[in-house]
Amino acid sequence: MRCDKNEPKLKYPKNAAISKLNNILKDSNLLDISDWRKIQYLGDIRNKCNHDKKVEPKKEEVADLILKVKEMIHCYK
Repeated sequence: MRCDKNEPKLKYPKNAAISKLNNILKDSNLLDISDWRKIQYLGDIRNKCNHDKKVEPKKEEVADLILKVKEMIHCYK
């Protein structure tokens, strides 16, 4: 996890949600605002998939989520 690779190590709650971790990285100047927004967007799609039973994610959103997460994993390895 990117929070663990930083020196000094960043502190975060054990069960921190995506938005909490995203904010920690932004507040530590490890993410610029555009990457922070991308992660917020992807977290919103993920939440639609998992939590919000009233609104189903669109196929395009799910495809975008999968693609963008793969890109970010590759970028931040």
